[in-house]
Amino acid sequence: DTQLEGASLAFEPNWPIVSNANARMVFKGQSMAITANQGEFAGLPLQYVSAKIPVMAPKAPVVLHIGANVKTDANLLVQAVDQLPLASLKHLSTQLTAKGNTTAAINLVLP
Repeated sequence: DTQLEGASLAFEPNWPIVSNANARMVFKGQSMAITANQGEFAGLPLQYVSAKIPVMAPKAPVVLHIGANVKTDANLLVQAVDQLPLASLKHLSTQLTAKGNTTAAINLVLP
């Protein structure tokens, strides 16, 4: 059990980092879990973020589960999604117009 303050968390080189996170990191058995009540990701203020690797074993595939809650300007959210290395969402800002405040829950599972 470790507390992190103002931490930067990099999960994958092509992904934006989570920065300014006040987080709790727990290793239990072969799993790892990180929860933070604040941080920033791709320019978005995060109200909550979690990252979990359920099994970290030599021959097991690494699967990362990420969840986050965001409350921000809708256009900033669309711009942030454009920064993600997900082919199906690339150039979302050219296909979608968004404005006003929005709240979003983000859930990703990355092999």
